[in-house]
Amino acid sequence: RLANGVPEARALPVAWAAETEKQFAPFLAAARERHARGVLTETELVVALLTDRTDDLVASLAVLGGLAVPTVLDMVASQSPRALAALANAAGLSAPFALELQIKLGRIAKDQALKPHPDGSYAISDGEMRWQIEMFAEDGDVATR
Repeated sequence: RLANGVPEARALPVAWAAETEKQFAPFLAAARERHARGVLTETELVVALLTDRTDDLVASLAVLGGLAVPTVLDMVASQSPRALAALANAAGLSAPFALELQIKLGRIAKDQALKPHPDGSYAISDGEMRWQIEMFAEDGDVATR
């Protein structure tokens, strides 16, 4: 905790560090196993988001979105509302979840976050979301195929 009582933000690992894949290996294995059993759901990701289980959340987003962990980390580090909305969409998650992801994981100010339409749909087009993914993605990412 910081001197003012605010919890200290847990820093995300540097996406290009050699240890990234090794660090996330157990989290990716667990996320893949939960996904195979059909229990890697938006509800589980909400819990991870609200309880600051960042490594679980990043691995789950990578598995659901077909993206490499460094791609997910780069998208989060960008603090771009559009990038984080595209990340949530690629993972098959709702626009309301994308809003929470922007604010809590992306540390985007609430007034700058990309809010869903009143009907709960994403406020940016599918084409824009694809472009965001392609901009950050690595060659091996499934979402870019």
